[in-house]
Amino acid sequence: MSDKTIMFITIAVYIIFIAVIAALCRNSSKSITELTVGGRNAGAWVSALSYGTAYFSAVMFIGYAGGTGWKYGIWGVLVGIGNAVIGSLLAWRVLASRTREITRRFEIKSMPQLFEKRFKSEPMRLFCAVVIFVFLIPYSASVYKGLTSVCSVLLGINETACMIIIAVAAFLLVVFGGYVATLKADFVQGLIMLVGVSVLIVSVVRCRQVGGLTNGLSAIAEKTAGLQLGAKDHIALWATVLMT
Repeated sequence: MSDKTIMFITIAVYIIFIAVIAALCRNSSKSITELTVGGRNAGAWVSALSYGTAYFSAVMFIGYAGGTGWKYGIWGVLVGIGNAVIGSLLAWRVLASRTREITRRFEIKSMPQLFEKRFKSEPMRLFCAVVIFVFLIPYSASVYKGLTSVCSVLLGINETACMIIIAVAAFLLVVFGGYVATLKADFVQGLIMLVGVSVLIVSVVRCRQVGGLTNGLSAIAEKTAGLQLGAKDHIALWATVLMT
């Protein structure tokens, strides 16, 4: 059995598994609250892994790991650290509990509604909705581009066809399963990502060509020693660290 066949089988099993999750969660979304916020009963682990899966997606594993790593060398690790500390730890420590308390108190079901209730302004709700809609488009496009690039390189699938398949799968998951199905699917994806990244790191470090962690880092340092990073490059790097 070829490697490509194994990958196709793995993807097929995963798609079936996600479809089962959507089917099982279909009857759990009987109200707007259950559809949009999962009845506010997601739980800590499911919420955390779902957040991590959405946050550390193709943008991180393909965009930053590839483009940023190639451009900035070992300094590209700062982007990952910034995402983990600022985007995850700090965001949850500062915002999570307060946001949850406010949304429960005012029975808020969306971010635009939160701004409307908080500032007692309907224009603020409309502004928030427009901002989310406008900026979610390029973000979603970058995620889809990362996924389609992987499928195109590894499986030889046409990028347009791959994008349509992913869009249809995501649409069906959200429509039939609601937010609960999305959370559970993200939870499974989060576990896969944790295991997969751990196996990848161990495999790369133990690879004969790398020769261990110390030798690997030394080799990267040597290859990137000649990088000429100007003021614009430093600004772009730190802007990426702080803003993403």
